[in-house]
Amino acid sequence: MVNRVEILDNEKLQPLWAGSDIMDVQVLETSTVTKYKVEDGTNRNDHIVHNPTEIIMRFTLAGEASQLFNDIKQTYTERTLVTVQTRTDVYSDMIVTEIPQEQTGAAMDAVMLDIRLSEWREVVPEYGELTQARVAKPEQSSTVKRGSQATTETPPAKKQSVLRSII
Repeated sequence: MVNRVEILDNEKLQPLWAGSDIMDVQVLETSTVTKYKVEDGTNRNDHIVHNPTEIIMRFTLAGEASQLFNDIKQTYTERTLVTVQTRTDVYSDMIVTEIPQEQTGAAMDAVMLDIRLSEWREVVPEYGELTQARVAKPEQSSTVKRGSQATTETPPAKKQSVLRSII
């Protein structure tokens, strides 16, 4: 069984942009190998960085092209996360990053769109107490145990002549 290529709502997995025809899909799953020079002048690498997945889809909007374009533009402006189902895989947490359009005289009642989507990777901060073994100075492991700290006024600097320090 071959899956249909579809754009789905990320949470409900309901089809979006009904009435648009997906013509082509290009999925870019890439990674970058780190490179650094060593003493003998050669390059070494020991790490791979996986780049966010990018998908380029060619759409044809026919019929109610204006309404379909507004639906796509709303997804773009509201930064709504979508799921892309291709024939070979499913890509969730994708965000529309470009919606260039092409309107030609050859297709009077249709609009061509090359939509670019990129994988959305959200950073989740981690909170927690550092143990005394993980910090250089054990007394700095927790700021909670220090209580309320009051600042102190710095005394005003004495105004003296530069000549006074020489004599």
